[in-house]
Amino acid sequence: SVMDNPYEAPSAELFNISLKNNFLKEFKFFSTWYVFILSIITLGIYPLYWLYNRTKKINRTKELEPIPESFIYSVLILYVFSILAAYYPYFYQVSKQYFLYVNLFSYFVTILVLVWVFKFRNRLNNFLSKTHAPCMPLGPVITFFFQVLYLSFKLNEIIEMMQEKGDK
Repeated sequence: SVMDNPYEAPSAELFNISLKNNFLKEFKFFSTWYVFILSIITLGIYPLYWLYNRTKKINRTKELEPIPESFIYSVLILYVFSILAAYYPYFYQVSKQYFLYVNLFSYFVTILVLVWVFKFRNRLNNFLSKTHAPCMPLGPVITFFFQVLYLSFKLNEIIEMMQEKGDK
């Protein structure tokens, strides 16, 4: 109380995220280290699975604007094609121009995945701003460099905050 310590910061119940009342109840804590290790073991495929899985959960909520399924499936299909195109030269003879086109295509797919990551990030930030959660919003620069690893870390941070608050 203020009478006991006049220099103490006032406390207020601004953090009104509840596991029982929002879409975050569907998310389970999954260590970012596991995401990192699985990313290495699966040669970069697991982060796309992680993003797909979490996007489906976010899209089920009425609290946030969904990420269009047409966009999600288009990115996944293009990603598969980029992987197949990268391995095609191991089985068949190709021209030098083929490598140029495959590289350009893979850059395009990488940009689409990055757009997807930022769409997910924007929905999380929107949710955090609505609930006045006491954690920093997800930054654009760190999201750009660490993508799914950073999203995983921040999602775990939110889950831990809710558990500390007493929502099991």
